[in-house]
Amino acid sequence: MMQKKTLNTSIRCLLYFFGMLLVWEWVRPVGQLTNTGNLSVFLVFAIFSLLLHYLQLNWLGRFAFLSGYTILSLQYLYYDVSLFNVIWIWDMIEEFKNNLRSIFAGEWLNLSNPFRSLLFFILIWLVTYLIHYWITVKKKIFLFFLSTVTYLSFLDTFTIYDADQAIIRTIIIGFIFLGLLAFFRLLDREGLEISAVNLGNWVLPLGLMLVLSTLFGFAAPKLDPQWPDPVPFFKTQSGKEGSGGNGKNGINQMGYSENDDRLGGSIEGNDTVIFYHNAKDNPYWKVENKDIYTGKGWKDTAYFEMSEFTDNQDISAQMLPKDTSNIKLDEYSVDITVKKTYNHVVLPEPSYLKKIDTKNESSFRFDELTEKLHSWSADGVDKVKLNQYTLDYLVPSYDLDSLKKVTDEQLYEEVPMWSEYTQLPEIPERVRELAYEITAEKTNWYDKVKAIENYFDRPEFVYDKTDIPYPEGSQDYVDQFLFETQRGYCDNFSSAMIVLLRANDIPSRWAKGYTTGVTSTYKGKQLKKVTNNNAHSWVEVYFPGTGWISFEPTKGFSNSASFYDSSVESTSTSQNDMPDQNADELKKPDAAESKTPAKNLDEPASSGSGSTDSNWSWITFTIAGIGLGLIGFYVYKSRRKWLPWIYIHRYKQMKNHAVFSKAYLTLLMQLQRAGIKRPEGQTLREYAVSVDSRYGVNEAHMQKLTKEYERIIYRGDTEKESLKKNFELWEKLIKKTTT
Repeated sequence: MMQKKTLNTSIRCLLYFFGMLLVWEWVRPVGQLTNTGNLSVFLVFAIFSLLLHYLQLNWLGRFAFLSGYTILSLQYLYYDVSLFNVIWIWDMIEEFKNNLRSIFAGEWLNLSNPFRSLLFFILIWLVTYLIHYWITVKKKIFLFFLSTVTYLSFLDTFTIYDADQAIIRTIIIGFIFLGLLAFFRLLDREGLEISAVNLGNWVLPLGLMLVLSTLFGFAAPKLDPQWPDPVPFFKTQSGKEGSGGNGKNGINQMGYSENDDRLGGSIEGNDTVIFYHNAKDNPYWKVENKDIYTGKGWKDTAYFEMSEFTDNQDISAQMLPKDTSNIKLDEYSVDITVKKTYNHVVLPEPSYLKKIDTKNESSFRFDELTEKLHSWSADGVDKVKLNQYTLDYLVPSYDLDSLKKVTDEQLYEEVPMWSEYTQLPEIPERVRELAYEITAEKTNWYDKVKAIENYFDRPEFVYDKTDIPYPEGSQDYVDQFLFETQRGYCDNFSSAMIVLLRANDIPSRWAKGYTTGVTSTYKGKQLKKVTNNNAHSWVEVYFPGTGWISFEPTKGFSNSASFYDSSVESTSTSQNDMPDQNADELKKPDAAESKTPAKNLDEPASSGSGSTDSNWSWITFTIAGIGLGLIGFYVYKSRRKWLPWIYIHRYKQMKNHAVFSKAYLTLLMQLQRAGIKRPEGQTLREYAVSVDSRYGVNEAHMQKLTKEYERIIYRGDTEKESLKKNFELWEKLIKKTTT
């Protein structure tokens, strides 16, 4: 007996484990398609939820535990205050109130990340409850299994997510799941006891079938696609003709995103306005730097240092390098009007920030590693999104004579974080050979940097935003661009230049933000308008004694840095003095560059992740739609349990005598739902006997109700005084159908 109980417990535990694997296939794509991090927090939540169901903890205990976990997780992820500082609780409540207003107003894209995470927790809880219900009560999982395959197929077709392996895993898990549940249903129906022999007789053929079908699936010849690609059709129907894209090569929208783990893929325009400005020096606008190249994209170093300052505080002393003798500085001021608010502040590039004036009391935190600037409230408790601010900044001009004196013989200790800024993963040897070949005849760092920057002016490199592939498998992103495709946009060019620089042990980093924008009229003023179409990435190189200097390898774009040569005592302006016209941001192509379209200005700073707001929108609606569909299906299938209570309430409100006839017919339908079907040709009296026998009713409730119904139907009369008593019998019987 104990052995059978142990076997039953083990199989039930295994079913919950398979259910958890299916849930994980739903969660896994979210980290790649959006800027969602810390997926392990959501995974642990799903594990706890299923575990509590498995342990059969009462609903109040489950609710208390999972609610507490959710609240603590939100505090850990989003509220940068101590757990014991209760002010974060009130901030959370206020934020959720604002998000509820956005939901009722239909402004789904304005939902905050903490609220989206809360919805994600709720969705995971609903899914795990449904899995528990299907395992323990219905012993059927086919609907959820089919929904998972459909969900993964949709992502594989219409997004950058490669679901090939996920679909294979899901099919294998799903068939094992279905087989075990079918085994349990068979035992229940036949009244058999579970045993190791019975289980083995069922599992061995099931496993053999799975192995043989999997091997056959891999070995069998595959036909080419027989149907046309549906993506262009949907793009056409949505008014986005010409976007192109095919499945895993995907189409991403231009725009800033924090997630650059996976670069590549084609891009399409996005003219959402980010901000307006009146800068006279036409700078780039930097958001942040990244220093770790992974072979697929870019990440930050795990640790960081923060500098804090307040509104209107002069911080030029801490922003400038220690030695400014090799730099000429000009002071500028710019007014910025933000249309799409972020918590970060864009900074003109190249420049050294002097102060920020928000016209309000604010504070700022500057990440000295990524150089990302965040805005906070004056007390430093809440993150704030600025609508308007003024920047005072110093624009440098760099001495070429000093830069050309920097050679490999200089001490590496002069470069901060040398290992991080020369870091490379294992890259193909041909990339290193190319880096050495380009710089073979150069003796100083500046000439090597310029040789690599100019290498991308060669005619074989083409600026393009369509039909750009992702690297496959273990393929390196830069290697693919340099030796195979040789076509791409700013992410391709800038990443390739940095890898070639680091192969020469020259410290460099990846910068991202926006180009200067286009001239536009805003509220009667001539300003520069910066949209998502201006998103861009470029290169910064560290020179000992001078600091970080920006370079521009992307074909068709110009460097925003200025240089002069002290050796000839003549100041040269920027390599390309950038006039006010949009097209003048570009380098003037020579004959070798004639294939590069001059109108191609705008770039995505991180096309690998696409527009996170857009991704969050569709993935939220898709998962929510499927979740609501599953919930709706469950509610419909369980109507036997809740419909009687509605009928009881409804018929109690009715005062006429015809109520009994209607109630009796309703009872017949409810008995059908409860599984007591009336065979064809059987009389109502014979059926009533079988119902009373089924429910063990000694008082013959159904037979009495049937007799009363026949009297009303055939004689057309009713006894008013017996109506209440008959309704009581009807109510008792219909309640029994819910068990």
